[in-house]
Amino acid sequence: MDRVRFTTWAGLPGVHLVQGFQVKNRFPRHVHAALCIGIVERGSRFICQGKKTTVIPEQTLFVINPGEPHTCAPGGPEGHSYRVLCLNLEKMQDLSGQIAEKIPQSLYFPTPLLSDPALKLKMQQCLADLESPQAKLEQEEKLLSFLASLIMRHAKPAPTPPKLRPQPAAVVRACEYIRENYGANLALQHLSRVAGLSPFHLHRSFVKIMGISPHDFLVRIRIEKALKLLEKGGDMSEVALDTGFVDQSHFSRCFKRIIGIPPGRYFRLHPPPR
Repeated sequence: MDRVRFTTWAGLPGVHLVQGFQVKNRFPRHVHAALCIGIVERGSRFICQGKKTTVIPEQTLFVINPGEPHTCAPGGPEGHSYRVLCLNLEKMQDLSGQIAEKIPQSLYFPTPLLSDPALKLKMQQCLADLESPQAKLEQEEKLLSFLASLIMRHAKPAPTPPKLRPQPAAVVRACEYIRENYGANLALQHLSRVAGLSPFHLHRSFVKIMGISPHDFLVRIRIEKALKLLEKGGDMSEVALDTGFVDQSHFSRCFKRIIGIPPGRYFRLHPPPR
């Protein structure tokens, strides 16, 4: 059975751990707002970025840059097990600024595969220390030490982005509208009027710039909102309707496709505070 567990630490805001056990899901094209550093513990993982597919073997590290469109899938029918440490952009900028003494936004990892056995051992030790009862200061020191090694060994200056054309501003308007109206039954025709482009050109520009379609972006926003409501103790059917899904069944299918487990199991793993 697919199992995914999420762990946060009170002393480390902006940092969380995702653990997958024998996960067989194929995760569709998506992006992360966080920097993700993981290790495949059993099996293998395929990471597809554009036309390039990278195989992450067992007991090997991988990294995914924030905002980088990609798909993930297990390397075989038996699934794969992994641990992924996720740092939101603000936390990463803070830590990388301390480590590298350079503009944090310039940090970039050119390939997802990190063939670095020494760094893998350092990450395993870091995760073991984070998962054991320790003081906030000690936890942050362990994390800082691991990230220092990661950045100094593998980070490169980010590639210079291309000059913006009129379409990106239109896509920004569409993204903002989706974020503000995620609960509504949005149509491409309406989004195109907001963006000031034809439906065809909006869809093409959106995929080119964001890496995913407007519909996939909308579903991602809805799931993000649903996670927060579930963690506060929201009723499953009410959460589904409040976030714009047709019904609870539709919500459950989208949730499992993106998060890896059904919302009911996520709720049991993350009971609301009493």
